[in-house]
Amino acid sequence: MVAGSVARPPLGSRVMALMEPWIDMAEEGVERALAGSPLAALAPPRELALAGVTFYLGANLVTHLSDGAESVDGLLASAERAAALFGP
Repeated sequence: MVAGSVARPPLGSRVMALMEPWIDMAEEGVERALAGSPLAALAPPRELALAGVTFYLGANLVTHLSDGAESVDGLLASAERAAALFGP
């Protein structure tokens, strides 16, 4: 559906509508995680939620297109190491 939406805009609208509950849920999580943190000024929670859902969608697609999850696993491992720089 995602790839087909490039050529068919109405399909893209449907994909976005289906993603909306995931974005809402991610936004709530971002708001809770960043409440009272200096990182809260980094970006609006909605934008961070959209970034997370977008990454998941792309990572999921890459996992299915490749022979395995190695490339995504490596990326996640790198992100985990970078996150450690910020503490809990």
